Amino acid sequence: MGTLTVMTEGKGGSDAARKVEELVAALHAALAEARDEDALPPAVADAVAEGIAEAGQVARQLTRKARGGNARLGKPSARTQAIEALTELGVPASPALIAAYHRAVFDSRLESKALASLRRDDERALKSGGGHDVFVVPALTTRLVPARGLLALSTWPAWLRIVGPYSERVNNLNAVQVMLRRITELDEASTAGPSGPAATRRTNLEALVRRFGSSIDGVTFNSVDVPTAERAVRQQLELVEPQDRITRDEAAARLTNEPDEHRRLLGAPLRIVGGTA
Repeated sequence: MGTLTVMTEGKGGSDAARKVEELVAALHAALAEARDEDALPPAVADAVAEGIAEAGQVARQLTRKARGGNARLGKPSARTQAIEALTELGVPASPALIAAYHRAVFDSRLESKALASLRRDDERALKSGGGHDVFVVPALTTRLVPARGLLALSTWPAWLRIVGPYSERVNNLNAVQVMLRRITELDEASTAGPSGPAATRRTNLEALVRRFGSSIDGVTFNSVDVPTAERAVRQQLELVEPQDRITRDEAAARLTNEPDEHRRLLGAPLRIVGGTA
């Protein structure tokens, strides 16, 4: 990877920081598209994702340094952090999961409350033609209306942005699979095992697996047997993922035929008729 240099001073520094955030977001979007089209082997895609994440961290560090150590000015936006987390997780997720995953993997201080207005902000930006390459949008139900409390990325294929009866379980299993893969990568990076910041990330990721994967074999109240848990996740996905994909594909076909671009991304507005939704 080449050296990334960010020169930031005054207003120009603010503009440069924004451009860096947009560049990283664009790279995340391109990777998501490549994953969907199977343009990259999974191992390569994972390595690229890690490289993009590291590039974003380095860019932010350089920005803070160029601004004289002003961490507040160099702090990435909640929007950028949400995009980073969603790209790695690869499935619609709640603000709580997005924030927890970002804190664990990127050593950030992102809180779910910081994401409370994000969906509305991006909806306004999208409708006004805002110049983003990727937007944070609501996941949609099979009725093609916004799903409560789930965020997705506008660059994802239609079926992935939809949640059906089995999708909560499927998405949760896939998210846990990502966490387990991250733990494995940390373990394999050193023969002596993770140390320093890497050890902290591993501990945080294990806590996430116990929180979101408590019903999975190999996951107990105070430990995670990674190989056992990975096998259990694969076995459960083999059982529920095919039917889930059929349901999502059926809804995606209807969504793709929607002529209104905003509705394709944001869903149909909820209507209240006779006092019921």
